[in-house]
Amino acid sequence: MNGGHVPAADWEIYRVGARLSAIDGLLDSRTAGTEARLQAALSSVAIARGNQAPVDPAADDVAFVGRLLLGLLCRGWPTLASPMVERALLGAIDPTCGLACDPAGSAVAIGWRLRAVDPNHGPAWAQTLLDGLLRGDPRLEIDGGVIADLTDSGSVSAFFVSQLAPLLGQAIGWVEPQRPMATMARDDVPGANKIGSGRVDFALELPGQDDEHPIRLVIEYDGPHHWHQPQVTIDRNRNRLLELHGWQTWRVRTWNEQRDLVALEAWIRQHVEANPLPFQNIDTSRDPGDDPAL
Repeated sequence: MNGGHVPAADWEIYRVGARLSAIDGLLDSRTAGTEARLQAALSSVAIARGNQAPVDPAADDVAFVGRLLLGLLCRGWPTLASPMVERALLGAIDPTCGLACDPAGSAVAIGWRLRAVDPNHGPAWAQTLLDGLLRGDPRLEIDGGVIADLTDSGSVSAFFVSQLAPLLGQAIGWVEPQRPMATMARDDVPGANKIGSGRVDFALELPGQDDEHPIRLVIEYDGPHHWHQPQVTIDRNRNRLLELHGWQTWRVRTWNEQRDLVALEAWIRQHVEANPLPFQNIDTSRDPGDDPAL
C-alpha cells in the first residue's frame, strides 16, 4: 500500500441479487453447487459511502425507509425474481435455440422449468449458464475518478489503470479496491500497530473449481516506505493473517516494479489456467516477455 492515508470513501457490505428459478431444471447436482457458489459471490455488494452530511437516523420516516430498503436488498443471496420478471425473460427465448419452458409440476406452484429439447445438449446448456454468470462485460470502462476515490494514493490509482487492468482483462470488474481486512478474516483483526490501515489495495474473491478452493487473491502496491521498519514487520503480519484465511498476497514494489510485474503476470496466468471459468475472457496465450511495457 503506497501512502499513509485512508480514502474518504468507506464500505457497507450487503448481499443483493435475483435469479430465475426456471434454470434449475437445466442443472445437475454438481453444476447446481457451482451455480450456488457463483450466485453467492455475485450477490455480494460493497457500497462506498461518500462525504455527504449524514441523515439523522432518528427521524421516523428515514428509519422506516432505511429498514424497507435493507429488507429489499437482503431478502436473499440471491432472491428469486418475481413471476412477472421471470415470465418476461422466459418469453424472450428464441424458440429455435433448443430450450423448452415447462410450467412448474405442482398446481399450487408459480413458476417454470427450462429443459434442453435434446437431452444430449443438457450439459452444454448448463455450462453456458455458468459461463454467463462470470463473463466479463466488454462494455466495462474504468472511471478514473471513481478509482481515485477508492484508492489511497495517485500511484495506486495509476497502477490499477495502467498495469492491473491490462493483466486481468474483463475480469478487472471483480477487483475490490481498498477492501477492509475485517471482511476477509474470520477472527478479530489486530490493531493498526500490527497490520497498518486494515485494508488491502486490491482483492479478488471468486468461487474456484470447488468449495474448498475459492480464488482469493490480494495485490498490494508498495511504495518506498515498505522497505523500512516497522512497515516490513507490518507487511509480514498482514501476509500471515491473510494466508491463515485462504488469501494469497502478491506485492509489487516500486523499487523493483518491472521485475515484480513480470512475476505478477505469471502468477495471474497460473490462477487463470487453474480456474478458467471466472477468467474466460483473458488471453493466456501471450508471453509476458513479449510485452515491452514489462
